[in-house]
Amino acid sequence: MDLATVKATLRVLGYTTAVTPGAFARITRLASQGPWYPEADAWARGFLAAAGVELRHDGRLGDTLRDLTRDKRPVILCATHSSYLDSLVLFTEARMPLRFIAKEELFRSPVLGPALKATGMVSINRARARGAYEALQRAARDLGRDGGVVAIFPEGTRSRDGKVHPFKKGAFVMGAACEGCALLPAALRGTFRVWGDTFGAIRPGPVELRVGDALLVEEESKRTGLTDLALVEHLRSRTEGAVRALFSEGSQATSG
Repeated sequence: MDLATVKATLRVLGYTTAVTPGAFARITRLASQGPWYPEADAWARGFLAAAGVELRHDGRLGDTLRDLTRDKRPVILCATHSSYLDSLVLFTEARMPLRFIAKEELFRSPVLGPALKATGMVSINRARARGAYEALQRAARDLGRDGGVVAIFPEGTRSRDGKVHPFKKGAFVMGAACEGCALLPAALRGTFRVWGDTFGAIRPGPVELRVGDALLVEEESKRTGLTDLALVEHLRSRTEGAVRALFSEGSQATSG
């Protein structure tokens, strides 16, 4: 283990123990009063800095989300997932509050759980297909009514080898059920190399975020004539193809 890795690992450990509990308590409190995103954004940026992430981006995620949501269009952000850092990069680059689809276990954490609940994150139990489906349907109704952005990792879990794995249907069931929804593909390269193991060392380095063109669900349904499960499969296939293309176009310097 080289010196840079040792330093980054110790910085992240220190940040997690010294800064994170207080930050999450403030986020939970602020969420009951009004704007909470600036506090959460500051915490996420601090964590990425501690990990030594050198973020390469063009600002496209924030600009695209701002344009899509200007008229309260609901958006589902579909991204690759090979590291815990992925959600932090998306969160900071969105420049607006995101609601993540998160596994139920995280909501039971005494530090993280209250903040997730207070900020409207969506809990699903991956072991109960019926319950997960119902949670996604509720999230689709809420998103269609209120607008905003829900971020989801369609692979269903973190990639253990840094490669893109087949997408599951949940995000696209949600998209098909959400009136006026846009699906936005995104790919992250480099996060697996920096922190691909749950308890592994932190290796500082570059991370690249690439964002594609939005897929408008209503337009796709009209163009293809597809509905129900056929539309869900079409959306899954189109979005997965777009994400894989973005991932393969990423710079070799950020590969895992």
